[in-house]
Amino acid sequence: MATPMPARRDCNAPTFDSAKPHELCRYFANIKFLFDRAAVSDSSEKKKHATRFLVVEDQETWETLPVFTNITKMYDQFKTDVLKLYSGNDEERCFGVSNLDALLGHYSRTGIYSKADLTTFYRQFLRITTYLISKARISAPEQSRAFLGAMQPASLLTKVEQYLQIKKPDIHPEDPYKIIDIYYAAHFVLAGSIVVGHVCTPAGHIPDEKHVAKIVNWGPCKDLSELCTFLGTIRIIRIFIRNFSIAHTPLSSSHAKRCHCDLAPCRSQLKKT
Repeated sequence: MATPMPARRDCNAPTFDSAKPHELCRYFANIKFLFDRAAVSDSSEKKKHATRFLVVEDQETWETLPVFTNITKMYDQFKTDVLKLYSGNDEERCFGVSNLDALLGHYSRTGIYSKADLTTFYRQFLRITTYLISKARISAPEQSRAFLGAMQPASLLTKVEQYLQIKKPDIHPEDPYKIIDIYYAAHFVLAGSIVVGHVCTPAGHIPDEKHVAKIVNWGPCKDLSELCTFLGTIRIIRIFIRNFSIAHTPLSSSHAKRCHCDLAPCRSQLKKT
């Protein structure tokens, strides 16, 4: 038994927003699904159904087309003429190399500083380049080199290349990496990793904030055990403490003599870095 076509504001009714013209093909695909389910075959009926789900402005525009009122014109011709009214719906010209250049230019200026930036760029890049490859307008190696080159700022690109050289040692320097490998490398670098109290970021190593907070807020050491714990903590991030050896010497002496020690010099040097 055929299912009737939905009403205009029915929850199952398809919608189209002219502010998003690239979604028009999906709208027609949804309409076709409803035609098949409702067993609608007459071209005139299909035209009427196709326009009645639209907002008033778009409905009036579609219905002014000569092909809409001409009963000798088939629905497919009507659909073709409607698609011409909106950009981004030419199956042969959905994307061009200029779209790719614009995307790469944007991220070369703004950079990729987080996993959110990376995933957003990756989705847009795949959408454009996969289409261009299918139309033989760019090659897979060009896709790979473009994606790797988009890893900006330069510090991010350097770390991604270093990661790939370690993970993929058999890849010749002149051969392209798989795009998925580049993506995983960038994802790893941007995620940041803790290595002995250091956080690895595209900008370089920075001290782990947990260790910094412990040192800055450390109270007076009341016994040898507490002093040993403090010395072990500051040694983990000693490369970030200016004049570490100068600040550390009195503490070591206090450790050896088992006497009261002042932690202020070490804390103050950390705050200055």
